[in-house]
Amino acid sequence: MSRVVFLLIPRVHLLDVAGPAQVFSTAADLGRPYTIDYVAEEREVASVQGLTLHARTSWPSLTPDDLIVVPGWRGPARPASGETLRRLREHHASGGTVAGVCAGADALGRAG
Repeated sequence: MSRVVFLLIPRVHLLDVAGPAQVFSTAADLGRPYTIDYVAEEREVASVQGLTLHARTSWPSLTPDDLIVVPGWRGPARPASGETLRRLREHHASGGTVAGVCAGADALGRAG
């Protein structure tokens, strides 16, 4: 695994992003070859705790070695568009790994 992509959903929980991001960031500091990206459907994503996060709106090129993490959020927001769910499904079908934190599992379920 070399690239870790966090899919940010509106009303995301900061802890669900920050905890896993800290792990991969620290591992990269210790020499592991991790690159972290943040993607979302909108450039700015409001967290439920009031902090706005910035993300890219275009997906990086992914290989089966890459990981997509979907952090949890506070409802009732629709988790993601059909296009975003399709990307999750295609990454998994190509042998890539997808993971959800808390409500992020809901998006993975919707993706199939």
